[in-house]
Amino acid sequence: MARDFALGDDAVTTFLAENNRTVVMQDVVALNILQQALDTEKDGYQELSINIDAGGLGARRLLKKLAGASQAVAAAG
Repeated sequence: MARDFALGDDAVTTFLAENNRTVVMQDVVALNILQQALDTEKDGYQELSINIDAGGLGARRLLKKLAGASQAVAAAG
């Protein structure tokens, strides 16, 4: 985390580093739970989505397409 205040204060540095790590690790836990849920989805499953999800859903479709192409290339040898 970048900052432009209390640059010489080791207590602030430690506090920010520890709290940033806590937030990141919470994200890791949440993403692992989400991945477990995604791994159990049946092929062709259509989840309910709203407009705000469009970017993430588009990225998931692209990654799935890329993964399929990569597997096809690997299988072709």
